[in-house]
Amino acid sequence: MNSQTNGKELSQIVKDRQATDPHELAVKLGSTTANGLGQKQVEENRQKFGINKIPQRPPEPFWKIYLGTFKDPTLIILLVSACVSIIIGSAVKKERDEGGYIDGIAIIVAVIVVSMVGATNDYQKEKQFRKLNAVKEARDVQVVRGGQQTSIPSTAGRRRRPGASMRREINRSTGSSPPPS
Repeated sequence: MNSQTNGKELSQIVKDRQATDPHELAVKLGSTTANGLGQKQVEENRQKFGINKIPQRPPEPFWKIYLGTFKDPTLIILLVSACVSIIIGSAVKKERDEGGYIDGIAIIVAVIVVSMVGATNDYQKEKQFRKLNAVKEARDVQVVRGGQQTSIPSTAGRRRRPGASMRREINRSTGSSPPPS
């Protein structure tokens, strides 16, 4: 690997599209598409660039999801109506004697329950979505290491290294072919 290439330069190469094809990118990273990286280069790249993994944003805490449900205009209208009902039901003697404020309290309780159910649903969906993404990303990729094609898992700390030659399989949906070696 070119000892002058660092993480910022790697980002710049990709961002500026300085390498227009896989062969050119491999050369800029001190590798080749035919030989890939040796084990020593893999370790050096791991030290230099870190793991090749997109960081996942932390999950939204339940309380934020719950508070977010109160942004719904319908719930806001219901809460305002409930407050008006409670104020009138408590302020006017005749209404107070007949329990006029109870309707407002019932509306507030209903809004709290509906918000709790909605937030629980959204929280569970988020957890399921994360599980599905983890399964989707857990697949083997074909790379060339030391001139030998090998298969490595694409998960955890064993992501592809910058400069590794990755063999692309034929895309079944488009029928496109991998680039020549």
